[in-house]
Amino acid sequence: MLKNKPVISIIIVHYNIKKELFICLNSIYKSGLNAPFEIIVVDHDEQPSVERELKNKFPKVRYKIHTNTGWGDGVNAGVDIARGEYLYFLNPDTIIFPKAINNLYNFLKKDKNIGVTSSILLHENDRPHELQGSLELTPSKAIVVYSFMNKFLSMNKIKKAFWPFNVNTNKPTRVETAPLTAALMRKDVFIKAGKFDKRFFLYFEEYDLGKRLQKMGLKSYIVPNSKVIHLWGQSTKGKKGINKIFAQSRFRYFKKYYGLIPALLTEGFLRINKTFFILLSIIGVGAFLRLSQINTLMPFIGDQGWFYLSARDIILTGQIPLVGIASSHPWLHQGALWTYLLALTFKFFGFNPVNGAYLSILIDIIAIFSIYKLGGSMFSKKIGLISAVLYATSPLVIFNARMPYHTSPIPLFSILFIFFLYKWINGNKYYFPFIISSLALLYNLEIATSIFSAIVVLFLTYGIFKKKVWATEVFKFKFLILSCIAFTIPMLPMIIYDLNHGFPQTLGFIAWLGYKLLNTVGILNIHSNITTNSWMDLITFFNLKLSRLLFSQSIIISLFIYLSSLIYVFIKLIKQRLDLNIGIIAFLNLFILLGLFIAKTPSDAYMPMLFAPVIILISYFINTLLNIKKLFILVILIFVLLLVSNIFFLVNNNYLIGRDGGFGPPLEIRKIAVKEIIKKADQQKYNLIGKGDGSQFESFTMNYEYLTWLLGNPPQKEKQSITYSVSEKYDSVIIR
Repeated sequence: MLKNKPVISIIIVHYNIKKELFICLNSIYKSGLNAPFEIIVVDHDEQPSVERELKNKFPKVRYKIHTNTGWGDGVNAGVDIARGEYLYFLNPDTIIFPKAINNLYNFLKKDKNIGVTSSILLHENDRPHELQGSLELTPSKAIVVYSFMNKFLSMNKIKKAFWPFNVNTNKPTRVETAPLTAALMRKDVFIKAGKFDKRFFLYFEEYDLGKRLQKMGLKSYIVPNSKVIHLWGQSTKGKKGINKIFAQSRFRYFKKYYGLIPALLTEGFLRINKTFFILLSIIGVGAFLRLSQINTLMPFIGDQGWFYLSARDIILTGQIPLVGIASSHPWLHQGALWTYLLALTFKFFGFNPVNGAYLSILIDIIAIFSIYKLGGSMFSKKIGLISAVLYATSPLVIFNARMPYHTSPIPLFSILFIFFLYKWINGNKYYFPFIISSLALLYNLEIATSIFSAIVVLFLTYGIFKKKVWATEVFKFKFLILSCIAFTIPMLPMIIYDLNHGFPQTLGFIAWLGYKLLNTVGILNIHSNITTNSWMDLITFFNLKLSRLLFSQSIIISLFIYLSSLIYVFIKLIKQRLDLNIGIIAFLNLFILLGLFIAKTPSDAYMPMLFAPVIILISYFINTLLNIKKLFILVILIFVLLLVSNIFFLVNNNYLIGRDGGFGPPLEIRKIAVKEIIKKADQQKYNLIGKGDGSQFESFTMNYEYLTWLLGNPPQKEKQSITYSVSEKYDSVIIR
């Protein structure tokens, strides 16, 4: 390098490709650059390790360590210390041809109206890259050249015009946006243009700079006699989330120049791809199965009636309940969250009982998308799609969505809890308050979901033992305050209730939990006169529900699939020494199963907690089998058979309402019975009582109370001379 002041400053931003960087530097020195120059390497490695070898091999290269705030900001840092009149931006995964920089320099210095000149980019076989140098990027052009339409319209006029540079030409070609992989411009022009916008972490810097140069009245060119081999994508190979970074930069570009709404619309269209269509189809099938015949085949039991009456009273009287329906232990209540959600629905859409089902179905359709995002974030998009299709077509999941009840939103909130947990243990400590908030919300929906807190304790203990920042930081004052707020807001109604009722939801719950643990191991049984369920009852119940969740045609096959997946995951967990993402799913399954057996209660209300963990587990196992080439076709056939079989079973069995699914007759039959009561009463006051199985519970007739109120003549609380009794079979209601 010449000792006098450099004319050209070559700026290279390096990131984890030392081998390619050294090849690039060698090619620069061999290129025969005539003008005095300097080379500045800006190092973005997380743990810089290239400095010593770089200085040994290339002692004249100027080296600068810089926090990785993006390629553009790295170049800015190099420009800040550059001494040359001209700047040559160069990717480290390039090889410079002889005279490449000379030819750019000679072309640029002749015309002060030129803003930037770029080298022609070649593949390793010296074949030019087909697409380089473009027109100004607008939303209308983007929806053709950057969307799925590009594949179907590969020879369209818009696309050909957008990249005007002819790779076979020997003449400099004017473009509106020049590639910046290997580009030369005057330093004063670059500074006057405002340097690179550091909001673009990577990608779309060339479009941003091109727009600004055009506003300055400057031209951009590609110069074919300046040739550079670009080893495309070496610096980003294997980088997680690179597609997300690309999309984010594209959105920022459109927002910066065209406004928020056009940017949102454009980006929304551009993200339509094969995965989008598959996911949209899955959501469509899921929505159809949840909505089909919902007006007639909606479950509507007495406990649902409790919430409907409570929500109605909020609207009509302004009386806001602090807790929900009592659990199997009368002093312990569910939360009032579902009541509040129902009340909002009634407020805006009316008191039709099916409106509650529309609410629960909407929540579950969101859950289909959410489980796709969860599986995709934790593992891969393919696992996300498998999870989504299993969830969308599972008979038990669909039945839960079609039954507007306090357990209906549990799957969605469980998915959110798992996502927050995943984010937290992967280093984002700010997600811990969200975990606490989701635990409080889940507890409001079903007190049995408190088992999720054991998972948090498990990973918190592990993190503290391993001295992980994401675990130790949560004990700082700021995070403790945020976590307390996150817990208190959803729990506030229960806390107020506790203050006035002797703390049954807190101290009472802890006592209940302790009793259950002792009772499970046979130490304490204060209700010796009450017959408890046997282990065989629990196993039979779980096996049946598992088959409804996975493969309704066979309990044995469902159990085999589940146990195989669970065993495989735990073996992999042991071999990989606690892969935390796999660990979340494995331990969620284990802890919820333990909770189910500790409770010794075969309750349908407990099952929604298992939906997401089981489905993600199975999807992970299926994906593993799909990666075995010899098994691919077989696994696909079995998977399709499973899906079709589940859909057929669901539709053929009236969406699990009635004989096969239980929960009494559907809404349509209950409405007919209610009309009979109204007709018999003939505007007279009456009492309504229950008869038969389940009538010992106070809520048994509450669904009928709601429906008769809706028709204008509800039963009275005070004793009346007329009394009607209601008894139920799976397909009929008997009124006497």
